[in-house]
Amino acid sequence: MKSEFIQRPKILPVPVIPDLPEVYQIEVASVCNFGCIMCPRQFFPRKDKAALINPDLVKKIVDEGDLEASYFVELQMNGEPLLHPYLSNIIDIVKTANVKVGLSTNGSLIHEQMEALQKLDYITVSVDSFSNYEKIRKGGNFHRLIRNIERLAIAVEGTSTVIDIQVLELTGWEEELKIIKEYFAPYNVSVRTYPNCYLPYFFKYKLPTSTELCINPWLSVSIACNGNVTACCISPGDDIQLGNLKNQTLKEVWAGEEVRKLREEHITRNYRPVCAKCYMRGPCLFHMKLFFDAIRDRKNG
Repeated sequence: MKSEFIQRPKILPVPVIPDLPEVYQIEVASVCNFGCIMCPRQFFPRKDKAALINPDLVKKIVDEGDLEASYFVELQMNGEPLLHPYLSNIIDIVKTANVKVGLSTNGSLIHEQMEALQKLDYITVSVDSFSNYEKIRKGGNFHRLIRNIERLAIAVEGTSTVIDIQVLELTGWEEELKIIKEYFAPYNVSVRTYPNCYLPYFFKYKLPTSTELCINPWLSVSIACNGNVTACCISPGDDIQLGNLKNQTLKEVWAGEEVRKLREEHITRNYRPVCAKCYMRGPCLFHMKLFFDAIRDRKNG
């Protein structure tokens, strides 16, 4: 069984604004309460080790129009977003920019953040395995996870909130996918897989790299909780720093020298190490696919 390739959509969800990129992630927490065996966090250190985003920075981002080219923003990148004590307030702030809002969680704190989660348009819960869950996700409690997903599904029943169960394509994922789909069949949730994009960091062999041009340097950015603007979720550390929104607007960053250099690197295929190891070639395409497949056609009040 093969995972579905991400296809470029025929149309963009909103008109392109050339002087402003899509923001597809705002990281609200860089810390995590798990220690998963496939997590690449160790490979992406930061000098600025801010653990949580300041809600005032989120308000600055919205007030300065940095989300004007965005349509769907996920509050995640390198940590567990449900650890943020003001997550509900942050969701309210981002929604004032008239964008859909989602996040991805390990599910351990769903019961503590139910109020915030019910405000979201899209929620990914990482499950990965029924057979070996606690071996894969160190610090997790399988029974609590299942109870939390069931509670969440009941809480958002009849609303436009999408719950998406994610199964990472680890060894044996095909059989795990069948088990997980069967278990959650009575609930209004979807179940999908996602490639293990970080294999090159854990093993010395080189995986096939796409020859397509990555569109992220021309289309989108991610924002770390310390304010750093980076190209995408595959580079959550200090490898790519395009600017910082604490003292710049996104329009200023997007017109800057660091963005020009990144584009030149991709055009000439003279990649820095973090890009050379990536075989997604446009992570924002997956984000766009989520929007088209799961969110766009849902009525939201």
